[in-house]
Amino acid sequence: MMKAELRPRLIILSASYLMLMSLVWIVALSVGEYVRPEHFLTHFLGFCVTIVILLVIVHRLAPTNYSIFTGLNIEKYAWVLVLTPVVLLATYVILLGNVPLIDAIRANEYYAVTRIRTDISKSGFPESYIPALVTRSIAPAIIVYFLHQNKFMTAFFVFLSAAAVGLLTITKGHVIFATFPVILYCALTKRFLQAGLFLVTAGAIIYAVMVVTNPAANAACKFSTNTSDPACQMIVEPLPDDIEGVEKAPAAERLARALVRRAFLVPGQVVAEWFEIFPAKVPFEQGCGYRFLAPIVGCKFEQNARLVYAIQYPDRVAQGIRGSKNAAHFMEEYANFGLPGLFLAGALAAMVISVATLLMSKVSRPAFLSINLIFILMMASTALHTTLLSGGWLMAMITSAFLIGGTGLSQLDLKSSPDPRSQPVTR
Repeated sequence: MMKAELRPRLIILSASYLMLMSLVWIVALSVGEYVRPEHFLTHFLGFCVTIVILLVIVHRLAPTNYSIFTGLNIEKYAWVLVLTPVVLLATYVILLGNVPLIDAIRANEYYAVTRIRTDISKSGFPESYIPALVTRSIAPAIIVYFLHQNKFMTAFFVFLSAAAVGLLTITKGHVIFATFPVILYCALTKRFLQAGLFLVTAGAIIYAVMVVTNPAANAACKFSTNTSDPACQMIVEPLPDDIEGVEKAPAAERLARALVRRAFLVPGQVVAEWFEIFPAKVPFEQGCGYRFLAPIVGCKFEQNARLVYAIQYPDRVAQGIRGSKNAAHFMEEYANFGLPGLFLAGALAAMVISVATLLMSKVSRPAFLSINLIFILMMASTALHTTLLSGGWLMAMITSAFLIGGTGLSQLDLKSSPDPRSQPVTR
Protein backbone atom coordinates (compact mmCIF):
# COMPACT_ATOMS: atom_id res chain seq x y z
CA MET A 1 0.00 0.00 0.00
CA MET A 2 1.47 3.30 -1.04
CA LYS A 3 2.11 5.78 1.73
CA ALA A 4 0.07 8.36 -0.19
CA GLU A 5 -3.02 6.14 0.11
CA LEU A 6 -2.86 6.09 3.92
CA ARG A 7 -3.36 9.85 4.22
CA PRO A 8 -6.65 10.11 2.29
CA ARG A 9 -8.06 7.16 4.21
CA LEU A 10 -7.12 8.78 7.49
CA ILE A 11 -8.64 12.06 6.34
CA ILE A 12 -11.90 10.42 5.17
CA LEU A 13 -12.44 8.59 8.46
CA SER A 14 -11.50 11.69 10.44
CA ALA A 15 -13.90 13.88 8.46
CA SER A 16 -16.68 11.31 8.93
CA TYR A 17 -16.03 11.26 12.66
CA LEU A 18 -16.07 15.06 12.94
CA MET A 19 -19.30 15.39 10.96
CA LEU A 20 -21.05 12.75 13.05
CA MET A 21 -19.89 14.19 16.35
CA SER A 22 -20.86 17.69 15.16
CA LEU A 23 -24.42 16.46 14.69
CA VAL A 24 -24.43 14.90 18.17
CA TRP A 25 -23.11 18.11 19.74
CA ILE A 26 -25.57 20.34 17.83
CA VAL A 27 -28.53 18.38 19.15
CA ALA A 28 -27.05 18.23 22.65
CA LEU A 29 -26.40 21.98 22.69
CA SER A 30 -29.91 22.73 21.47
CA VAL A 31 -31.74 20.60 24.06
CA GLY A 32 -29.31 20.41 26.99
CA GLU A 33 -29.33 22.98 29.75
CA TYR A 34 -25.90 21.98 31.05
CA VAL A 35 -24.12 21.56 27.71
CA ARG A 36 -21.70 24.38 26.91
CA PRO A 37 -19.71 25.33 23.77
CA GLU A 38 -16.44 24.75 25.65
CA HIS A 39 -17.38 21.07 25.96
CA PHE A 40 -17.72 20.76 22.21
CA LEU A 41 -14.54 22.76 21.51
CA THR A 42 -12.40 20.80 23.98
CA HIS A 43 -13.47 17.49 22.47
CA PHE A 44 -12.73 18.59 18.93
CA LEU A 45 -9.44 20.20 19.94
CA GLY A 46 -8.22 16.90 21.37
CA PHE A 47 -9.15 15.06 18.19
CA CYS A 48 -7.76 17.60 15.72
CA VAL A 49 -4.43 18.09 17.51
CA THR A 50 -3.85 14.34 17.71
CA ILE A 51 -4.90 13.57 14.14
CA VAL A 52 -2.65 16.32 12.74
CA ILE A 53 0.31 14.89 14.65
CA LEU A 54 -0.46 11.40 13.33
CA LEU A 55 -0.82 12.68 9.77
CA VAL A 56 2.62 14.27 10.03
CA ILE A 57 4.05 11.01 11.36
CA VAL A 58 2.50 9.03 8.50
CA HIS A 59 3.78 11.53 5.94
CA ARG A 60 7.35 11.56 7.23
CA LEU A 61 7.97 8.13 8.70
CA ALA A 62 5.77 5.60 6.92
CA PRO A 63 7.60 3.62 4.20
CA THR A 64 6.53 4.02 0.60
CA ASN A 65 5.06 0.52 0.42
CA TYR A 66 3.46 -0.05 3.79
CA SER A 67 1.37 -2.92 5.10
CA ILE A 68 1.02 -4.84 8.35
CA PHE A 69 -1.03 -7.77 7.02
CA THR A 70 -0.67 -9.13 3.52
CA GLY A 71 -3.84 -11.20 3.65
CA LEU A 72 -4.49 -14.90 3.27
CA ASN A 73 -5.43 -16.90 0.20
CA ILE A 74 -8.38 -18.90 1.45
CA GLU A 75 -10.23 -19.70 -1.78
CA LYS A 76 -9.85 -23.45 -1.21
CA TYR A 77 -11.53 -23.12 2.17
CA ALA A 78 -14.37 -20.80 1.20
CA TRP A 79 -16.89 -23.32 2.54
CA VAL A 80 -15.51 -22.68 6.02
CA LEU A 81 -16.42 -19.01 5.65
CA VAL A 82 -19.97 -19.92 4.63
CA LEU A 83 -20.50 -22.21 7.59
CA THR A 84 -18.86 -20.03 10.23
CA PRO A 85 -21.85 -17.70 10.90
CA VAL A 86 -24.25 -20.67 10.86
CA VAL A 87 -22.18 -22.65 13.35
CA LEU A 88 -21.80 -19.64 15.63
CA LEU A 89 -25.56 -18.93 15.47
CA ALA A 90 -26.39 -22.54 16.34
CA THR A 91 -23.86 -22.49 19.17
CA TYR A 92 -25.39 -19.29 20.50
CA VAL A 93 -28.92 -20.73 20.62
CA ILE A 94 -27.68 -23.88 22.33
CA LEU A 95 -25.74 -21.96 24.97
CA LEU A 96 -28.60 -19.52 25.53
CA GLY A 97 -31.03 -22.38 26.11
CA ASN A 98 -33.98 -20.65 24.48
CA VAL A 99 -35.00 -18.59 21.46
CA PRO A 100 -35.80 -14.98 22.51
CA LEU A 101 -37.88 -14.44 19.37
CA ILE A 102 -40.30 -17.22 20.31
CA ASP A 103 -40.47 -16.06 23.94
CA ALA A 104 -41.25 -12.49 22.83
CA ILE A 105 -44.02 -13.63 20.47
CA ARG A 106 -45.65 -15.45 23.37
CA ALA A 107 -45.36 -12.41 25.65
CA ASN A 108 -48.38 -10.15 26.06
CA GLU A 109 -47.02 -7.15 27.92
CA TYR A 110 -44.43 -4.48 27.14
CA TYR A 111 -42.30 -5.05 30.20
CA ALA A 112 -42.30 -8.79 29.62
CA VAL A 113 -40.72 -8.28 26.22
CA THR A 114 -38.27 -5.80 27.73
CA ARG A 115 -37.24 -8.33 30.36
CA ILE A 116 -36.60 -10.91 27.66
CA ARG A 117 -34.25 -8.50 25.93
CA THR A 118 -32.62 -7.61 29.26
CA ASP A 119 -32.03 -11.29 30.02
CA ILE A 120 -30.17 -11.63 26.71
CA SER A 121 -27.70 -8.95 27.80
CA LYS A 122 -27.18 -10.79 31.10
CA SER A 123 -26.12 -14.02 29.42
CA GLY A 124 -22.63 -15.17 30.29
CA PHE A 125 -19.46 -15.86 28.38
CA PRO A 126 -19.13 -16.74 25.53
CA GLU A 127 -22.74 -16.47 24.35
CA SER A 128 -23.02 -12.77 25.16
CA TYR A 129 -20.25 -12.02 22.66
CA ILE A 130 -21.38 -14.24 19.79
CA PRO A 131 -24.00 -11.87 18.24
CA ALA A 132 -21.51 -9.00 17.94
CA LEU A 133 -18.82 -11.37 16.72
CA VAL A 134 -21.04 -12.59 13.89
CA THR A 135 -22.78 -9.39 12.80
CA ARG A 136 -19.92 -6.93 13.25
CA SER A 137 -16.56 -8.70 13.11
CA ILE A 138 -16.93 -11.72 10.83
CA ALA A 139 -19.96 -11.65 8.52
CA PRO A 140 -19.39 -8.26 6.81
CA ALA A 141 -15.85 -9.20 5.76
CA ILE A 142 -17.01 -12.60 4.52
CA ILE A 143 -19.87 -11.06 2.52
CA VAL A 144 -17.54 -8.50 0.95
CA TYR A 145 -15.14 -11.31 0.07
CA PHE A 146 -17.83 -13.29 -1.78
CA LEU A 147 -19.22 -10.20 -3.48
CA HIS A 148 -15.77 -9.48 -4.83
CA GLN A 149 -15.66 -13.06 -6.11
CA ASN A 150 -19.02 -12.43 -7.89
CA LYS A 151 -20.65 -15.14 -5.74
CA PHE A 152 -23.78 -13.20 -4.88
CA MET A 153 -25.93 -16.14 -3.75
CA THR A 154 -23.23 -17.29 -1.36
CA ALA A 155 -22.81 -13.76 -0.05
CA PHE A 156 -26.58 -13.46 0.37
CA PHE A 157 -26.74 -16.73 2.33
CA VAL A 158 -24.06 -15.47 4.71
CA PHE A 159 -25.97 -12.21 5.04
CA LEU A 160 -29.18 -14.05 5.96
CA SER A 161 -27.28 -16.06 8.56
CA ALA A 162 -25.95 -12.85 10.13
CA ALA A 163 -29.30 -11.05 9.97
CA ALA A 164 -30.94 -14.06 11.62
CA VAL A 165 -28.96 -13.19 14.74
CA GLY A 166 -30.87 -9.93 14.98
CA LEU A 167 -34.18 -11.64 14.36
CA LEU A 168 -33.68 -14.42 16.89
CA THR A 169 -32.46 -11.98 19.55
CA ILE A 170 -35.15 -9.39 18.60
CA THR A 171 -32.43 -6.75 18.26
CA LYS A 172 -32.58 -4.32 15.33
CA GLY A 173 -29.00 -3.23 15.94
CA HIS A 174 -27.59 -6.60 14.92
CA VAL A 175 -29.47 -6.46 11.61
CA ILE A 176 -28.24 -2.93 10.96
CA PHE A 177 -24.63 -3.86 11.72
CA ALA A 178 -24.81 -6.82 9.35
CA THR A 179 -26.43 -4.70 6.62
CA PHE A 180 -24.76 -1.28 6.59
CA PRO A 181 -21.23 -2.36 5.52
CA VAL A 182 -22.63 -4.60 2.80
CA ILE A 183 -24.93 -1.96 1.30
CA LEU A 184 -22.17 0.66 1.43
CA TYR A 185 -19.72 -1.67 -0.29
CA CYS A 186 -22.27 -2.46 -2.99
CA ALA A 187 -22.93 1.24 -3.52
CA LEU A 188 -19.23 2.14 -3.68
CA THR A 189 -18.57 -0.64 -6.20
CA LYS A 190 -21.71 0.15 -8.26
CA ARG A 191 -23.56 -3.04 -7.36
CA PHE A 192 -26.81 -1.14 -7.03
CA LEU A 193 -29.19 -4.04 -7.70
CA GLN A 194 -27.51 -6.12 -5.05
CA ALA A 195 -27.60 -3.18 -2.63
CA GLY A 196 -31.35 -2.94 -3.18
CA LEU A 197 -31.87 -6.63 -2.46
CA PHE A 198 -29.88 -6.43 0.76
CA LEU A 199 -31.75 -3.29 1.81
CA VAL A 200 -35.22 -4.74 1.18
CA THR A 201 -34.35 -7.94 3.03
CA ALA A 202 -32.95 -6.03 6.00
CA GLY A 203 -35.98 -3.74 6.07
CA ALA A 204 -38.33 -6.74 6.23
CA ILE A 205 -36.37 -8.30 9.09
CA ILE A 206 -36.21 -5.03 11.04
CA TYR A 207 -39.94 -4.56 10.60
CA ALA A 208 -40.54 -8.09 11.89
CA VAL A 209 -38.44 -7.30 14.97
CA MET A 210 -40.42 -4.11 15.56
CA VAL A 211 -43.70 -6.03 15.33
CA VAL A 212 -42.54 -8.62 17.84
CA THR A 213 -41.18 -6.08 20.32
CA ASN A 214 -44.30 -3.87 20.11
CA PRO A 215 -46.97 -5.41 22.36
CA ALA A 216 -49.79 -3.68 20.47
CA ALA A 217 -48.76 -5.54 17.33
CA ASN A 218 -47.65 -8.74 19.02
CA ALA A 219 -49.28 -11.97 17.95
CA ALA A 220 -50.33 -12.55 21.54
CA CYS A 221 -52.50 -9.40 21.19
CA LYS A 222 -53.76 -10.56 17.81
CA PHE A 223 -52.20 -7.46 16.25
CA SER A 224 -54.70 -5.31 18.12
CA THR A 225 -54.34 -1.56 18.58
CA ASN A 226 -57.00 -1.48 21.29
CA THR A 227 -55.21 0.30 24.14
CA SER A 228 -58.07 -0.51 26.53
CA ASP A 229 -56.54 -3.96 26.86
CA PRO A 230 -53.78 -3.61 29.49
CA ALA A 231 -51.89 -6.48 27.92
CA CYS A 232 -51.62 -4.57 24.66
CA GLN A 233 -50.83 -1.06 25.83
CA MET A 234 -48.02 0.67 24.04
CA ILE A 235 -45.35 2.80 25.64
CA VAL A 236 -44.29 5.42 23.13
CA GLU A 237 -41.75 8.17 23.72
CA PRO A 238 -43.05 11.65 22.78
CA LEU A 239 -42.29 12.61 19.21
CA PRO A 240 -41.94 16.12 17.86
CA ASP A 241 -44.44 15.30 15.14
CA ASP A 242 -48.14 14.77 15.52
CA ILE A 243 -48.40 11.36 17.18
CA GLU A 244 -51.78 10.54 15.68
CA GLY A 245 -50.43 11.25 12.23
CA VAL A 246 -47.41 9.08 12.87
CA GLU A 247 -49.55 6.16 14.03
CA LYS A 248 -51.69 6.39 10.88
CA ALA A 249 -48.67 6.55 8.57
CA PRO A 250 -47.73 3.51 6.46
CA ALA A 251 -45.47 0.94 8.09
CA ALA A 252 -42.52 1.84 5.89
CA GLU A 253 -42.85 5.50 6.81
CA ARG A 254 -43.06 4.71 10.53
CA LEU A 255 -39.98 2.53 10.23
CA ALA A 256 -38.09 5.26 8.38
CA ARG A 257 -39.08 7.89 10.96
CA ALA A 258 -38.03 5.67 13.83
CA LEU A 259 -34.63 4.95 12.27
CA VAL A 260 -34.01 8.60 11.37
CA ARG A 261 -34.92 9.74 14.86
CA ARG A 262 -32.71 7.07 16.40
CA ALA A 263 -29.78 7.96 14.18
CA PHE A 264 -29.93 11.76 14.17
CA LEU A 265 -31.71 12.94 17.31
CA VAL A 266 -31.44 10.38 20.09
CA PRO A 267 -27.60 10.40 20.45
CA GLY A 268 -27.56 14.15 21.10
CA GLN A 269 -30.52 13.92 23.45
CA VAL A 270 -28.82 11.20 25.49
CA VAL A 271 -25.64 13.28 25.72
CA ALA A 272 -27.72 16.12 27.15
CA GLU A 273 -29.18 13.72 29.73
CA TRP A 274 -25.69 12.65 30.83
CA PHE A 275 -24.70 16.29 31.29
CA GLU A 276 -27.70 16.70 33.59
CA ILE A 277 -26.37 13.89 35.79
CA PHE A 278 -22.58 14.50 35.75
CA PRO A 279 -21.54 16.22 37.95
CA ALA A 280 -24.83 17.71 39.26
CA LYS A 281 -26.20 14.39 40.59
CA VAL A 282 -23.15 12.13 40.38
CA PRO A 283 -19.62 13.51 40.92
CA PHE A 284 -16.89 12.90 38.37
CA GLU A 285 -15.63 9.37 38.97
CA GLN A 286 -11.88 9.87 38.49
CA GLY A 287 -11.46 6.50 36.78
CA CYS A 288 -14.06 4.47 38.67
CA GLY A 289 -16.21 4.33 35.54
CA TYR A 290 -13.70 2.02 33.82
CA ARG A 291 -13.75 -1.65 34.72
CA PHE A 292 -10.02 -2.06 34.09
CA LEU A 293 -9.05 1.13 35.94
CA ALA A 294 -11.29 0.93 39.03
CA PRO A 295 -9.17 -1.72 40.84
CA ILE A 296 -6.03 0.35 40.23
CA VAL A 297 -7.66 3.52 41.52
CA GLY A 298 -9.07 1.57 44.45
CA CYS A 299 -12.80 2.11 43.99
CA LYS A 300 -15.89 0.17 43.00
CA PHE A 301 -16.63 0.00 39.29
CA GLU A 302 -19.90 1.62 38.21
CA GLN A 303 -21.24 1.11 34.71
CA ASN A 304 -22.29 4.62 33.79
CA ALA A 305 -24.84 3.70 31.13
CA ARG A 306 -26.79 1.63 33.65
CA LEU A 307 -26.36 4.29 36.33
CA VAL A 308 -27.89 6.93 34.08
CA TYR A 309 -30.74 4.58 33.17
CA ALA A 310 -31.48 3.92 36.85
CA ILE A 311 -31.64 7.65 37.57
CA GLN A 312 -33.76 8.45 34.51
CA TYR A 313 -36.18 5.52 34.85
CA PRO A 314 -36.61 4.59 38.53
CA ASP A 315 -40.08 3.15 37.84
CA ARG A 316 -38.70 0.60 35.41
CA VAL A 317 -35.86 -0.33 37.76
CA ALA A 318 -38.44 -0.87 40.51
CA GLN A 319 -40.06 -3.49 38.27
CA GLY A 320 -36.79 -5.34 37.88
CA ILE A 321 -35.81 -3.95 34.48
CA ARG A 322 -32.11 -3.14 34.21
CA GLY A 323 -31.42 -1.12 31.10
CA SER A 324 -28.61 1.04 29.76
CA LYS A 325 -28.63 4.64 28.56
CA ASN A 326 -25.66 4.53 26.22
CA ALA A 327 -24.20 7.86 25.16
CA ALA A 328 -21.60 9.03 22.64
CA HIS A 329 -18.14 7.71 23.42
CA PHE A 330 -16.76 10.99 24.78
CA MET A 331 -19.27 11.01 27.65
CA GLU A 332 -17.47 8.16 29.41
CA GLU A 333 -14.33 10.26 29.62
CA TYR A 334 -16.35 13.30 30.69
CA ALA A 335 -18.13 11.32 33.42
CA ASN A 336 -14.76 10.23 34.75
CA PHE A 337 -12.52 13.27 34.31
CA GLY A 338 -14.72 16.25 33.46
CA LEU A 339 -13.56 18.76 30.84
CA PRO A 340 -10.03 17.26 30.45
CA GLY A 341 -11.76 13.95 29.72
CA LEU A 342 -13.31 15.42 26.60
CA PHE A 343 -9.86 16.33 25.27
CA LEU A 344 -8.69 12.80 26.10
CA ALA A 345 -11.72 11.31 24.32
CA GLY A 346 -10.91 13.17 21.13
CA ALA A 347 -7.26 12.12 21.25
CA LEU A 348 -8.15 8.45 21.82
CA ALA A 349 -10.61 8.48 18.92
CA ALA A 350 -7.91 9.86 16.62
CA MET A 351 -5.52 7.10 17.70
CA VAL A 352 -8.04 4.32 17.07
CA ILE A 353 -8.90 5.67 13.63
CA SER A 354 -5.18 5.71 12.82
CA VAL A 355 -4.81 2.10 13.97
CA ALA A 356 -7.70 1.06 11.72
CA THR A 357 -6.04 2.79 8.76
CA LEU A 358 -2.73 1.03 9.35
CA LEU A 359 -4.11 -2.44 10.04
CA MET A 360 -6.29 -2.42 6.92
CA SER A 361 -3.72 -0.90 4.61
CA LYS A 362 -3.99 -3.79 2.10
CA VAL A 363 -7.78 -3.60 1.81
CA SER A 364 -9.27 -1.60 -1.05
CA ARG A 365 -10.73 1.78 -0.22
CA PRO A 366 -14.38 0.71 -0.79
CA ALA A 367 -13.97 -2.29 1.52
CA PHE A 368 -11.99 -0.22 4.02
CA LEU A 369 -14.69 2.44 4.25
CA SER A 370 -17.51 -0.11 4.33
CA ILE A 371 -16.06 -2.02 7.28
CA ASN A 372 -15.00 1.00 9.33
CA LEU A 373 -17.72 3.62 8.89
CA ILE A 374 -20.32 1.59 10.82
CA PHE A 375 -18.02 1.68 13.85
CA ILE A 376 -17.59 5.43 13.48
CA LEU A 377 -21.38 5.62 13.68
CA MET A 378 -21.36 3.30 16.68
CA MET A 379 -19.20 5.78 18.58
CA ALA A 380 -22.21 8.14 18.64
CA SER A 381 -23.86 5.86 21.20
CA THR A 382 -21.16 3.60 22.66
CA ALA A 383 -17.98 4.00 24.70
CA LEU A 384 -14.79 3.81 22.64
CA HIS A 385 -13.28 0.87 24.54
CA THR A 386 -16.56 -1.00 24.19
CA THR A 387 -16.71 -0.27 20.45
CA LEU A 388 -13.14 -1.42 20.02
CA LEU A 389 -13.26 -4.62 22.09
CA SER A 390 -16.65 -6.21 22.81
CA GLY A 391 -18.19 -4.06 20.08
CA GLY A 392 -16.06 -5.90 17.54
CA TRP A 393 -14.15 -3.10 15.80
CA LEU A 394 -10.65 -4.41 16.53
CA MET A 395 -11.68 -7.92 15.53
CA ALA A 396 -13.27 -6.55 12.34
CA MET A 397 -10.02 -4.78 11.47
CA ILE A 398 -8.01 -7.97 11.91
CA THR A 399 -10.55 -10.21 10.17
CA SER A 400 -10.78 -7.89 7.17
CA ALA A 401 -7.01 -7.50 6.95
CA PHE A 402 -6.42 -11.26 6.92
CA LEU A 403 -9.45 -12.27 4.88
CA ILE A 404 -9.71 -9.70 2.10
CA GLY A 405 -6.27 -8.13 2.24
CA GLY A 406 -4.78 -10.65 -0.18
CA THR A 407 -7.70 -11.48 -2.47
CA GLY A 408 -7.26 -8.77 -5.07
CA LEU A 409 -9.18 -6.29 -2.98
CA SER A 410 -5.94 -4.42 -2.42
CA GLN A 411 -6.52 -3.13 -5.92
CA LEU A 412 -9.11 -0.49 -6.77
CA ASP A 413 -12.50 -2.22 -6.87
CA LEU A 414 -14.89 0.02 -8.78
CA LYS A 415 -16.29 -2.35 -11.34
CA SER A 416 -19.92 -2.31 -12.38
CA SER A 417 -22.52 -4.31 -10.56
CA PRO A 418 -22.65 -7.87 -11.87
CA ASP A 419 -25.85 -9.79 -12.25
CA PRO A 420 -26.76 -11.46 -8.95
CA ARG A 421 -27.06 -14.79 -10.75
CA SER A 422 -23.54 -14.54 -12.18
CA GLN A 423 -21.23 -17.47 -11.72
CA PRO A 424 -17.97 -17.40 -9.75
CA VAL A 425 -15.03 -15.94 -11.55
CA THR A 426 -12.77 -18.58 -13.08
CA ARG A 427 -9.23 -18.21 -11.88
